[in-house]
Amino acid sequence: MAAKKPEFILFLTLNFVVLLRFAESVVPQQEEQAVGNILAAMNATSWRFNGDSCNLETISEVAKPTQEANASVGCDCTVGNDSDCHVVRIDVAYNYLQGTIPPEWGLTQLQDISLLGNRLTGEIPPELGNITTLTKLILSSNRLTGRLPTALGQLGNLTNLRISDITGPTQGFPPLNNATGLIRLQDVLPCAEDIECPRCEYSSSLNP
Repeated sequence: MAAKKPEFILFLTLNFVVLLRFAESVVPQQEEQAVGNILAAMNATSWRFNGDSCNLETISEVAKPTQEANASVGCDCTVGNDSDCHVVRIDVAYNYLQGTIPPEWGLTQLQDISLLGNRLTGEIPPELGNITTLTKLILSSNRLTGRLPTALGQLGNLTNLRISDITGPTQGFPPLNNATGLIRLQDVLPCAEDIECPRCEYSSSLNP
């Protein structure tokens, strides 16, 4: 037992260092501002992002528009080599938000974005292609217009993609050659059926 004591002390020390890092780490100001601008552009005025606690704080109490409505963020304090925490998840599904998808998304290190079931308008910004950490992107059931940005093909870590309800010219789906881990395409545009993705589970409510 005595021989294991130094190992136990080392274990406690490492855990203390990790906990201390979490306690002292906050979201960088630029990233906190970017999340704030994202919420403002989507007219998500009922919440304010707190970068110190990594929480969406309620500014005004409103009734949930649907039973499935969600409003949450998640942070990871172990990403990268710095001592900062980074926002890795934003989920505001089914809140009937009536804003736009702003380019500030590209300033984040997000892994998971869900804007499902809102009323967002405008085009999908090409800056989404800058979020190379992204693994899950859900934009279905909004009121988006325009062309799909070719920059989506840069998302090499993407595994789950859902895009639908885009009004605009007839278009091909951007090549997803870099998304070698993509395994799920759901509710995507009909043109996505032409994508070469042997590992993908494909489903769509747009086709009979």
